[in-house]
Amino acid sequence: MERVTVKGNRALAAKLGVHYMTVQGWRKRGVLTPATIAEFGRVIIYDLEKVYECLHHTTVKRGRRAAV
Repeated sequence: MERVTVKGNRALAAKLGVHYMTVQGWRKRGVLTPATIAEFGRVIIYDLEKVYECLHHTTVKRGRRAAV
């Protein structure tokens, strides 16, 4: 299987159908770190399959537990 890569935040945003600032926010919070293949200055290359995995990974929300 061939690896599908996307170069840049704007290209990834267009592929996912979100605003490029959303992608930058995900990067800032570290959501897309496992999906980053290479980072050369301002050029970032993402593995698209890993991006989907990162975005579908759910985290436990902080706060009070629901009463049982």
